[in-house]
Amino acid sequence: DFRDIFVGNPDCFSPEEIPCELKTLLKQPILMLSSKSTTSEYLHRMFATHGLNLLPEVELNSNDLLMDLARIGLGIACIPDYPDDSLKPIPLADPLPPRQLVLVQHDSLPLSQAAERFLDMFS
Repeated sequence: DFRDIFVGNPDCFSPEEIPCELKTLLKQPILMLSSKSTTSEYLHRMFATHGLNLLPEVELNSNDLLMDLARIGLGIACIPDYPDDSLKPIPLADPLPPRQLVLVQHDSLPLSQAAERFLDMFS
């Protein structure tokens, strides 16, 4: 299980209300993963359940790039919740529900050594 959180550079973005409502976040430039990602689909669904239309300012294919842009103050990024001292999490009035990361393997197909090592990291 993991959660997605919104983070920003506290020198550039500090919401007036804490915890912050999703509609308040939309007043800021939102940085998120590309529209073809499951994270993007998930976020659009979450905002839609609150009657909001999510229109990100920037869509990228890398969480690392999202964090870099947030660090330099270009917007608020939505990333998986993991420690980063240079970005401040923005607490939400209604936190996003947790999601699950799932690994699937086809038993009849052989795995490469790299794939076996990757799976070993999770077991």
